[in-house]
Amino acid sequence: MTELRSGPNDLPWSQDGYLLLNAVRTGNLLPRLYQWNPGIQCHPLFLGTRFKELLDVSPVLVVVEGHHDPVLQAFLHNAEHIWGLLLFSGTEAQCIVDHLRWLVTVDEPVGKPTLLNLSDPPVANALFELYPRQTDNALFGPVEHVYAVDPYVKAWRHHQRLGEPAITDHNTLYRLNAAQIDALNEVNFRNTVLKLDQHMARHFPDFQARLDARGRFTYFHAMASTAYGHGFHSESDILHYANVMEFLDGQATAAHPDITALLYTSSALTPSQRVQKANLLALERDKQSSGARP
Repeated sequence: MTELRSGPNDLPWSQDGYLLLNAVRTGNLLPRLYQWNPGIQCHPLFLGTRFKELLDVSPVLVVVEGHHDPVLQAFLHNAEHIWGLLLFSGTEAQCIVDHLRWLVTVDEPVGKPTLLNLSDPPVANALFELYPRQTDNALFGPVEHVYAVDPYVKAWRHHQRLGEPAITDHNTLYRLNAAQIDALNEVNFRNTVLKLDQHMARHFPDFQARLDARGRFTYFHAMASTAYGHGFHSESDILHYANVMEFLDGQATAAHPDITALLYTSSALTPSQRVQKANLLALERDKQSSGARP
């Protein structure tokens, strides 16, 4: 985690720095901000929106007062907890606030207004990574640089706007395109993969322990995708499937045909019921095997 906490390299301090903090991830955000810096300049984005009664969970834009700003230091010290985004812009703070407040509510392709939590690093990385191949720079607005931790591979990501900011009409909601919707859906799946990785590290610390963070994410993403392909769609289904995979790892394919059938053969049971039953059988046999060892 030391590399994450040291922050990104070669930050563009010739521009003004900002933090876009996620109040849900930090917890008790506004009181903590004033504790770190009583003279702080901060802007809760929900002010002036239909979410104005929810300031305790509002994303907050903070003006960074240089390298040694105490809020920036707290942000970096907690980099692995993905508290939010580090932004740089040559534009005054109010323009940044107006742009980010405009993005609190966006349109889906079907014309359905929805809350966009751009302060969440997985969401931000997923959307900004589409630029410039599948989106224009309207999402950046006046922001030129976006830095966010990628929790899946434990590394900083850097997204840079090219050219001048797009001209946007803040009276019209920003509309997500199909590629952005797909990217947000993938974020949800990746979050399940992250929980799967944490689950396996906690309950089966020796399983795939040789892999680094990137390798573990790739491995468990493939496992979760396989589970999903067999009809195990919920988070609990995928965790149960992984438990069974750990039990079967290294054993002969034909060693437990009943468990294998539950995973891969349709029956009167629902997929969730089948994988739950397979998980229970694997747990029972693991206990029996452990009890039989000298």
